[in-house]
Amino acid sequence: MRIFNAVILWTSLAAGQSLKIDSVVVQSDPSVLPFIGTRIFQNLTGTAIDGQTASLFGEIKTYTPFLSEKTHLTFARFNHNHIAAVIDLDSEFTSHISGIFGTGKTPTGSWESRGAFNLHLENMWATAGEIDVAWHRWKAGSQFTEISITEPFLPVIPVGLKMGWKEDLRAGNSLLRSTSVSAIVHVKSGWKWETGLRKTVIRPTENGLVNGFESSTSEMMEIGLSKNSIQHRWLPTDGFSLEALMDVGIEKRSRETSSIFSGKLETAFYRPMAERWILMMALKGYGTFSNNGNIMPAQKVRFGGMHSLRGFREEFFTADWAVIPTVEFRVAVADLIQVTAFMESAVHSEMFDYPVSYGFGMIQQSNTAIIQLFYGLAKGNAPADGTIHIHITGLL
Repeated sequence: MRIFNAVILWTSLAAGQSLKIDSVVVQSDPSVLPFIGTRIFQNLTGTAIDGQTASLFGEIKTYTPFLSEKTHLTFARFNHNHIAAVIDLDSEFTSHISGIFGTGKTPTGSWESRGAFNLHLENMWATAGEIDVAWHRWKAGSQFTEISITEPFLPVIPVGLKMGWKEDLRAGNSLLRSTSVSAIVHVKSGWKWETGLRKTVIRPTENGLVNGFESSTSEMMEIGLSKNSIQHRWLPTDGFSLEALMDVGIEKRSRETSSIFSGKLETAFYRPMAERWILMMALKGYGTFSNNGNIMPAQKVRFGGMHSLRGFREEFFTADWAVIPTVEFRVAVADLIQVTAFMESAVHSEMFDYPVSYGFGMIQQSNTAIIQLFYGLAKGNAPADGTIHIHITGLL
């Protein structure tokens, strides 16, 4: 295609007819490969420039987190009556790391380490991909490790790819290993479908064999749906996010074979109420279900703590399934500081005395880190029995 001996167009009408976009040209940021920008903005082709193009361009910027505010749109004319959308793409990737560690002697005299480590890397190969590494060890005999690699855009074919590996040791009795691979399909308005396969193997440790734990192998089909239109990663004031994942398959245990289903739902909604006031409502749900009615300990949901139920220790609760609603009021006291008051609860499978907590906190962003500080109090406890949650994320 001949590139523009072009004149920038400042009008959307010519001779009484609505003009439409015939081509999209992306002046790519050198930090990403050229096909990335073309794939992101390809839906602009065929849109009317009297408002439709600009509206869709704004939507794309909202649900593509790494596009900065400097990304902008202009129009150009080529080959006489053809119109092109010219995108000046500017990317803003944010890798980060967080963790907390501690070590000490057990009553038997051995050393025991506990803590958590999370690493998030973006755009390592100029493909707008993400790598996530998580390690948690909150209790003796338990350890969780997970690695996830996501490439949302692949060259030539119009899909993305996601791969994951997980290892979960539970109370020294059973070891779960899981691998998954999924294709990512981008649909309209920022929604993404995932479909793939997951294989999970659970094996008892020597201690687990003594305690009667059995082994399990499951092969499952994985289906997911997600969208993120939250306008700020760390201090949001407006937007919506949803991540839903469902696994359905067959599980083979030592003594029987049965169908199994597991699900995950995480959604959040932010809405400005008045000047500097923000309402946040969130819902999280996790669970595993089997037609034999028996969920193995390694398959149960662990929740409680900073990201799942403030006011309680990390992974304080264990259940077959849990639903955790949150209501939070935030005030932007400064451009990079929000203070918050929250209330959250958990409905789960193990008891009818459902936990409720409430508290307050602060979120502050700087050039090098994000600090989250919360005080949570479980219903019925004295203020001195509250739990303080501190999370510091370092920007790389």
